[in-house]
Amino acid sequence: MRRFIATVFLAASLTAHARQPTEEKAPRDSVALAVEDVMPTGDGHVVFLRDATGDHIVPINVGESEAITIAFRLADRPHDRPFSHDLLEEAVRGLGGEIVQVHIHTLEEGVFHARVTIRTKKNQKLHLDSRASDAVALAVGRGLPIYMASDVYEDTAVSMADLLQSLRELDGPVAVPMRRE
Repeated sequence: MRRFIATVFLAASLTAHARQPTEEKAPRDSVALAVEDVMPTGDGHVVFLRDATGDHIVPINVGESEAITIAFRLADRPHDRPFSHDLLEEAVRGLGGEIVQVHIHTLEEGVFHARVTIRTKKNQKLHLDSRASDAVALAVGRGLPIYMASDVYEDTAVSMADLLQSLRELDGPVAVPMRRE
């Protein structure tokens, strides 16, 4: 019985430790963001990333499966079977690596491009090209900030006041402004 209890406590402490993010230096010329919410719209789903002041939001359109994953992770809700992002995290961890940073670095033709950084067991860094939605899901799961290149942030952030005003003026389905004027 004591061995069982010790095993349970060890497993719990290892699990808690595994979810503790390792501090990683922020990319140069970037803004740290966090997920404010994920919501359905008439055209799919939108993840709202907020800056540290809470004055600005960056809306990012995402697919339904990524929206579901992000929503579950935000709520810290368990699910019956692993999502794709859970599988990737488990594979990285099983190989001795750790996801340490996500960085949304480019916006091309309305599509956000991101990079996921993995630290290997030999303390090397591996940078993987990623969709922004996948990078956000991984960041939420690991408790990491979401970094965005400053120029991308400047082009896409909308003030909360402007967002609320546009929502008040709507007379139909919710539309999210994608550019600040």
